[in-house]
Amino acid sequence: MIKNVTAENYIALCEIAVDYHKGNHEPIPELDVKSFDNAKNILKIPFQIVFGRTLYPSFYNKSSILFYSLIKNHPLKNGNKRLACATLGAFYDINRKVLKMTVSDMVQFSEMVAKSKSNQFKSILVRINKYLQLIKWKPIHH
Repeated sequence: MIKNVTAENYIALCEIAVDYHKGNHEPIPELDVKSFDNAKNILKIPFQIVFGRTLYPSFYNKSSILFYSLIKNHPLKNGNKRLACATLGAFYDINRKVLKMTVSDMVQFSEMVAKSKSNQFKSILVRINKYLQLIKWKPIHH
């Protein structure tokens, strides 16, 4: 069964990011109520069911829509790409996988999504999905 990133996980990631980026030229603001509510709704997207069917059935479908939605729906005032990358990594970890991407690849990947047009939604999801399936991951044994 595929597990989701919880609201509590997201809060923890935000707190870490806020502390890490303090003093940078682009700090990440504290998570406010509106941002938190938006993020909670975005975290539910990969697990949506419509007419009894799961919209995003596979791990990679869920990973792709989660990453895309956290970037494009702007739950935060700043730092959406950075938090989307961290959340994608957490999603892999929660599901006992390790996301093997360099920081440089993650930056390029998130910028490609951020710069995409809304009419490219399906093709961008396909690109994310294919890319995530191509990179190597390894299961975590606890």
